[in-house]
Amino acid sequence: MKTTRLVKLTLLFSVIAHLGFATIRYVKPTATGAGDGSTWANASADLQAMINASSSGDEVWVAAGVYKPLADGSGVTNPTDTRDKLFYMKDGVKLYGGFVGTETVLTQRDFATNKTILSGDIDNNDTNTDGNFINESHTDIQGDNAYHVFVFPGTGETTEFDGFIITGGKNTASIGYTTQYAGGYGFSSFRGAALYCSGAAPQIRNCVISGNEGYSGVLYQNNQNTSGGWTTTIENLIWVGNYANNGVLYLHRGPTEVTNNVFASNSTYYSVLYISSNMPDGNSINYNHISAFNNSHGQYSNFFIIQGGTVQIKNSILWKEVEANNAVINNSAHSLTVSNSSIQGSGGSSDWNGGFGTDGGNNLDLAPQFSNAGNIAGADGKYFTSDDGLIPISCSPLLNNAAAGLTKDIANQNRPIDGKNDIGAYEFQGASTIPANASSVAASSYNIQCGQSANLTGSCAQGTLTWYEEVSGGSSIGTGTNFTVSPSPLESPAHYYAACETSATCVSLKRIAVPEIIVNSPENATSVAASSYSITCGQTVNLTGSCAQGTLTWYDEAGGGSSIGTGTNFTVTPLVNPSKYYASCETSSSCVSLERVATPDITVSLPANPTGVAASQNDICPYTDVDLSASCINSTTAEWYNSSMTVIGSGATFQVSPNTTSTYFVKCKNGSCLSEAEEITVKVLARPTGDNASPGYVCAGQEVTYTASCAVGTVEWYNSYSGGNPIGTGNSYTFTPSHGTSSYYRIYPSCTNGTCSSSRVSADSYFYFAPPSVTVSETALCASNNTEVTLTANCTSYAGGTVTNWYDAASGGNFLGTGNTFNHTPTSTITYYAECVSNNYSCVSSRIATDEVVVGQPVSIPTSVSVNNTQVCANTDITLSANCSSGTVIWYTQDAGGSSIGSGQSLVYNVSATSTYYASCEDGSCISDRVATAEVTVLPSSSGIPLNQTLTSNITGTDTKQAIEYIDATNKIINPANVVYESGKAINLNPGFEVENGSVFLGRANLSACP
Repeated sequence: MKTTRLVKLTLLFSVIAHLGFATIRYVKPTATGAGDGSTWANASADLQAMINASSSGDEVWVAAGVYKPLADGSGVTNPTDTRDKLFYMKDGVKLYGGFVGTETVLTQRDFATNKTILSGDIDNNDTNTDGNFINESHTDIQGDNAYHVFVFPGTGETTEFDGFIITGGKNTASIGYTTQYAGGYGFSSFRGAALYCSGAAPQIRNCVISGNEGYSGVLYQNNQNTSGGWTTTIENLIWVGNYANNGVLYLHRGPTEVTNNVFASNSTYYSVLYISSNMPDGNSINYNHISAFNNSHGQYSNFFIIQGGTVQIKNSILWKEVEANNAVINNSAHSLTVSNSSIQGSGGSSDWNGGFGTDGGNNLDLAPQFSNAGNIAGADGKYFTSDDGLIPISCSPLLNNAAAGLTKDIANQNRPIDGKNDIGAYEFQGASTIPANASSVAASSYNIQCGQSANLTGSCAQGTLTWYEEVSGGSSIGTGTNFTVSPSPLESPAHYYAACETSATCVSLKRIAVPEIIVNSPENATSVAASSYSITCGQTVNLTGSCAQGTLTWYDEAGGGSSIGTGTNFTVTPLVNPSKYYASCETSSSCVSLERVATPDITVSLPANPTGVAASQNDICPYTDVDLSASCINSTTAEWYNSSMTVIGSGATFQVSPNTTSTYFVKCKNGSCLSEAEEITVKVLARPTGDNASPGYVCAGQEVTYTASCAVGTVEWYNSYSGGNPIGTGNSYTFTPSHGTSSYYRIYPSCTNGTCSSSRVSADSYFYFAPPSVTVSETALCASNNTEVTLTANCTSYAGGTVTNWYDAASGGNFLGTGNTFNHTPTSTITYYAECVSNNYSCVSSRIATDEVVVGQPVSIPTSVSVNNTQVCANTDITLSANCSSGTVIWYTQDAGGSSIGSGQSLVYNVSATSTYYASCEDGSCISDRVATAEVTVLPSSSGIPLNQTLTSNITGTDTKQAIEYIDATNKIINPANVVYESGKAINLNPGFEVENGSVFLGRANLSACP
């Protein structure tokens, strides 16, 4: 015991010593404290910097929040192609997300609640209606997202990536892709939109891959350089809302373990799971406890395409993955073994579909019955929790049907709960309520005669014993522990199956088969013959035969049809050459011999065929009378038929008036005997056929040829459905469109024979392109504001797609960008031009201009602002002056707002009222503050004021005396008084003028007035 304790203590010290050398660095969305990542209090905001600073064995803890790559794989923060920005890993580093930002041990984190998001939305414009910064669907991606969110360059098995949501990565197509390097490994822009392993085998766990758009893989794994035999681990991942051209999970090379993964609501053009043909057959690929549900793939493709490797699918559910009746799995003859799984369309182990690989046993083909398939995250909106939507219910066939092995499910719930593990990523945390299979299943007889019944029996420990005719699918034929069936010989051997059911959705896992029941039918007829095998039409023949059981029944068809009579000696009158009859032994309408036995052919000599079959006219206008004629010999009569072989008349001649081309038949008749038919066709002028335009889509200036043909007459071409004159004749017409309205050009061919014309049909071709209509959001800007304008055009997308190109010139010029909506920041006055381009047909419209966008340059406030006169008479001109170092002087009568009264460094303006004037320097939308002149006063009118005034009379009270120029006063101001004298030039107070004590007098020689 002492030795054992010592060993354990030594191991503990060893672990502690190991941990002592590891450094933990801390990251938050916003840096705190020193920002060096040494503690949560000093957390860095630069995730890549913390990875770069770490060594093998170090850990980086990342708090909840949104993180976007800041640089490309070379550390360039403003790369030529901004989409090259990415995060990249270092070998041996352990990167963990899901922290609040206070934890001290790893087990304290809750990555389901504390969502740590790595986003490729580097241009910050993805759809984010719910505000969580997670793309629930790849359709949320807008604009230019990063080619890859996170990459692994040459990292080994000790590298861990755990607890993140990866969203918003977007690849290019494989045509015209680019490659950048990070950590010495190349990363192509068309691979791995979310995660990309190049020569790497990391351990990826507890992640959500949501709303990415890949080309070759949302996760692309290429472990080709791992000669040490590394295995990539992909454990506890949820994949939802992603799109890939091929392979949401794309395995290129290298052993891989995919465990406890959920794939739901992803879409691809080819397959959701893909293993490349480059995967060596010796590489082991294991998919264990996978839940795949409601993914969509290409119409002609499969959910899972396997082209290499040695593959096992274990304990997994693949369901609701079938489109266009394609198989869920396309194996390409590689090593694939499936066990303990429920795969749609596989037939289960009882009826295994060999195209799905080798049956490893215990497989099902049963619907999973999830708890909430419409809400994968469950009511709490969090993945990896106990209410996730793909947890099976108590009556799910997934319960207790997986092999032993895992002890935890994807939500960290215990396995097993009810004795055995459940199929799929989730373990139901309760007991199964699935009924046991039926027992003691049997039939009262296994060999019966047609018309007899058999009793089916069995028992159920739970539920109702329910009977079927199919091993899976189909509808029940009845219920009960003693159920009677009456199979027909056509069903022999008859098969029946029993299931125990507590409800329509809670049924036993297997339908137990009743041993097959043989149903014996009457023996075939024997000695079947005719009294003669060569007769003249009208003569009779006796048919004979015998039956060991039942009645001898006669038919004139080998199968189907109605009986023509019964008996061992039955008389017929054959009217067809050759004639044949068939005998059946029948005990009832449903109990018949397995085969009808035929007589030998009976040769029947028919009347001679008609001769001289003709029509008075073969090419006619509709409803023209036509005489049909034919000759019959040996007292036979001509009988006429339409194309349905219905009699329409008789006689050597018969008149018809068809309105469409019609074929008629004539036979010679003698009693019930008819010759073989001769035919004649009357062609009626009809609408043209084969109308076509080639090519159907053309560019302006490209020739298009319209074709049509007439069974009767000549094709005439019109440019309207009715009226007008022909624009051409013959089976073809050529036209060359020019730029104009982008639309179908339709012409109308008609058939004419000179007497009448048919109605017209139409042939059309679409012409690319009409010039677009365009708008610009603003037409006056200031360069210093860096204002972005929005340009719009209406290039309509047709077959193959349409691109709107923007330029700065009516022809040639600089290419600015593409899109029906396009944003641009002009730095100088510009007119934009848009053209429409067809992807399929390389057609280019003429360019259409927007309104001119006037971009003003920065300006300063005006200087030397002045007015030449500050007192003027009404309707007198003044001169306003100011200088601008740039821009134009604009004049106003308000310090803000209002309309301009004119422009220029010197403005002559007619004054009507007292006002202050304001100058501004302006260049387009660049406008300075306004600077005021001195106030300009408009003087009052002098009307009623004398030029000069001599005052001699004394004044008392309040009074004002005015003169334009002079006042001469010799009078007295008598108390009480308040008197004002005003003149324009002078007031002369001469001897005799006096102001009594107590009176107020004011004299002003400053009167301004206008004449």
